[in-house]
Amino acid sequence: MKRDPPTRRASFLPLAAAMALAMALAMASPLWALEKIKLAYSSPGGAAIISAAISEGYFADEGFEVEPLSLTAPEISQKIASGEIKGGEINHLGLKLASHGAPLIFTAGLYGGFVEILAGPSWGPGHKPILAVQDLASGPAVAAARYFRSEGIDPDADIGWLETDDPLAALESSEASALARWEFKRHEAAHGHDHGHAPADEPTVLFGASASLPAHSPADDGGNPHAKHTSAHHLFESFVVLPATLAESDPASAAAITRALIRGARRVGENPSKAADLATGLWGGPREPLEAEIARYMWMPGVSHAKEHLRYYIHEGIKRGALAPNLDEKAFFGRVFSQALPDLN
Repeated sequence: MKRDPPTRRASFLPLAAAMALAMALAMASPLWALEKIKLAYSSPGGAAIISAAISEGYFADEGFEVEPLSLTAPEISQKIASGEIKGGEINHLGLKLASHGAPLIFTAGLYGGFVEILAGPSWGPGHKPILAVQDLASGPAVAAARYFRSEGIDPDADIGWLETDDPLAALESSEASALARWEFKRHEAAHGHDHGHAPADEPTVLFGASASLPAHSPADDGGNPHAKHTSAHHLFESFVVLPATLAESDPASAAAITRALIRGARRVGENPSKAADLATGLWGGPREPLEAEIARYMWMPGVSHAKEHLRYYIHEGIKRGALAPNLDEKAFFGRVFSQALPDLN
């Protein structure tokens, strides 16, 4: 039975103390015993979300005692398929895995960022530009394709795509004439930390947060690839992932896990410093870089925008050949997205 959400606490509980308290309550009262589940995270932000949700008692509010696990996206997929874990947090790689048959569903977005496109001196008329990205299915690749299309440039016929571990090195060596990557400076400027203009010798910013991802679904332009659109503020990079069967077999649990993770993400956004204190034990390594990483994200968790952004990822992933071949876009979206929380935007 789901209990009413508690009032917000003034500070985080120590993670170890919160986990010990949950265990003690479960042992002391069998009638209120918490269901023990394992949830995974694949990023520093995911570690922060799950540790905050444990510390604040959000999982306990939903009837769960959570064991957090640090796993890669393929490991998360494998362990969901085997029933070893109940879900967790995953990035765009989850969609690639789902397109190849992994039994995954996505129910909400947790954090994201802005995307920028930087053009080097070789960018311009006279030859086909080459755009470097880390992954053809990633957020930067998705946003870049939609930006070019909105500018009347066919991202398939007029742009060459280079998938590389180091897009900046490809740009600096002139192997690529532009790159697309996550960009956070505009978000900082919007919050009173303006870094000013880039030096003249830096690449030209073609596209950034001020002209972010066009806010429409792929079908809205009536098939016109050059249609103009308004702008959204950010693009999700991290999502709630659950077993594909959970929404049908146990929709209450699907909603409960999603709700607790969203609350955890909101809490992280409210206090990144405290979140870093908690997440350090889960993620490992020095605390300061972890806090800086967490602070760079945009913490606007929710369902409705995540639903649209998943459509963007699927649409452009199919166009770039980044997802499994011969996917039906509409059918695939229907298979991987579940509206676990219909009343939450």
